[in-house]
Amino acid sequence: MERMKRLGFLEVHELFLETGGPLYIAGDRPLDRRHWLRRPDGLALVDETLLGRRLLATGLLEAWQGHLAAGGSAEAFLADHPALGPAADLTKRVLPVDGDAAVRRVHPFLRNPAGRPYVPGTTLKGALRQVLLVYFLNEMPEVDKEGWRNRLRQAHTDGDRSAFSAGMQALQVDILHKLHLHTAERASSLNDLMRAFSVSDSDPLGAGDTVAVRRRLVHREGVLDDPDTYEVLPPGTRIRFTLRIDIPLMNRGGLMLTVLNEALQLAQLMQERVFWEKIPTPDRAPVDLRDLYLYLGGGAGFVNKSLVYALFDDKEARDLTNALLAAEPTYDPALGRAVAPYMRPTILAEGLSYDWGKCRITIHY
Repeated sequence: MERMKRLGFLEVHELFLETGGPLYIAGDRPLDRRHWLRRPDGLALVDETLLGRRLLATGLLEAWQGHLAAGGSAEAFLADHPALGPAADLTKRVLPVDGDAAVRRVHPFLRNPAGRPYVPGTTLKGALRQVLLVYFLNEMPEVDKEGWRNRLRQAHTDGDRSAFSAGMQALQVDILHKLHLHTAERASSLNDLMRAFSVSDSDPLGAGDTVAVRRRLVHREGVLDDPDTYEVLPPGTRIRFTLRIDIPLMNRGGLMLTVLNEALQLAQLMQERVFWEKIPTPDRAPVDLRDLYLYLGGGAGFVNKSLVYALFDDKEARDLTNALLAAEPTYDPALGRAVAPYMRPTILAEGLSYDWGKCRITIHY
């Protein structure tokens, strides 16, 4: 297609992402050793539909269920039951694994019905929403920002998490509805500035374009290794989307693509200030701040934390962020006091540290 087309009141652009780090978009449920066979070239993922048919045909379904209940692996069961046929015939694809460390669980990447990985447009639009929220909050008059600070401080002081969350949601509505559209029913979804543009799902990628990696959580006091394995798109993957813009609504909201570019630059500088300036990370992969970056996928986004950092100074933002995280099932209070929220997921590959979910964004005009 052409780089940009006008369709009446719509503009249609090509939008490209190039991954600057591993990109993980959550797909199916996590997989354990019941779902793969270890091979020299990686993990051979079991085709559960095909295996189920073989189990029924051979009368081994009950034995398989008992084997799983006892914590057995697919590899051991197939080795003990040759009637199921060659193990290679029961796998759907091999997932390359970075390194030879033990694998506990694998978090698979999202795939379409044809089995090809892709990135939903909603993931990209949600990340753009985050950066626009921070950008417009930065433009808010100081007296209004202080009003929001006091409201959120009071909810935090009262220990009322629901009131704090409600305040954060109201702040987001205030930014995206009231500040730029100036209509009476500002809380209506019809009055949401994000309606001014839509993003298609990405073009499907190749079925074998993913690899499996282990995350490192880098913080100010060291590094934590995530025990799980994630199926990701590796750095250097190019992903294409279609961006559609409603020109009248964009103009009505005071939003232009130049504003979006400025918002992306602000978000990148904020990431650098909040994380990398506070976390000594040797051998980090080169970053060119003249480029536009966006953080996508599991573990990379933080809407409430972004707004908290844009509103408060570092110490107060740290306390409020720990309060937000305290309700998460995986939150460790000891870790929170020591390092949260200055913690960033990365991978180490060929001696370089790559940011988790970091993508370079290009819009063709």
